[in-house]
Amino acid sequence: NSDNPFPQSTGITNMNCIRFLLVLFSIVVVASSISIGDRLVRTYTEYITLPTNVNDAITQGWQSKDQCDNNLGIAYNYLGVAPQVDSPLTIYFTAAGQVAGVGIEVYGSLPDNLVNFGAWQEVVQGEQYHLSVSFRSSGAMCSTSPSTYTLGDRLIVNADTLKFNLPTTTSQADGANWTKGSCFAGMGYHYFYDVSSAPKMSWQAQNLFPVVTMFNDTAINAIFFASPTVQQSLFDAHWWEPVALLDSLMCKNWCDSSCTFSDTSLWSTFHVYFRDHNNVSCAGGCTLSCCP
Repeated sequence: NSDNPFPQSTGITNMNCIRFLLVLFSIVVVASSISIGDRLVRTYTEYITLPTNVNDAITQGWQSKDQCDNNLGIAYNYLGVAPQVDSPLTIYFTAAGQVAGVGIEVYGSLPDNLVNFGAWQEVVQGEQYHLSVSFRSSGAMCSTSPSTYTLGDRLIVNADTLKFNLPTTTSQADGANWTKGSCFAGMGYHYFYDVSSAPKMSWQAQNLFPVVTMFNDTAINAIFFASPTVQQSLFDAHWWEPVALLDSLMCKNWCDSSCTFSDTSLWSTFHVYFRDHNNVSCAGGCTLSCCP
């Protein structure tokens, strides 16, 4: 069985082919490991630097129960030992004190399809969901031996359950049937995955994998978490991007005039950068929603 189970789409043959391709993709990811970046920064337009080692995390107010999960590492949360609406991000660290991954909490209901798929882990049914992205192998999480990589060499969604490998290069993204979108200065080219019809988009929020990858040239630059349930309130963004996006604005991330979503009208996004956003530009001096 594959580490990345996909729901049946058009029949058992299609499902088995997708599983086979994902197994091959996982092998390629491991065989071609390189560092995914040199920093951790959150939130588009704000660019808040996050700690990449335990000492800095503790100094900045991050707290932990000091329990190490073999697949995720040791979870730290801001000003408490659990995520909150006002600070929904979790940062995971290895036992050696290096950043091991990040996690995001979403409050409110989410599409059953993505929960059943395993992208969102249910914390409180219909009220709270969690998703993690790990940067290192399971063998590194509870090890006291430090790595030469500041961040790590991979991106694995829900390494404790789903074990879904995100591409870290554009060639991996193409090979795994991700859909290429538009380029934004500071972010790079967006790539999306539709769990129902990849590499084509079904234009249903229930099928959009909730982690979007962004590349500068060919290397991973950033990711963003996408929630079809609004996370911002009237007077507070709760660390998410300053405002929720209408479908028409969310669609600026693609180069496809057919983009529209029938099952949601607003999106919340949460960017996490792995490299200096100031070094990322698009062709021809274009800055927003740039298409070839």
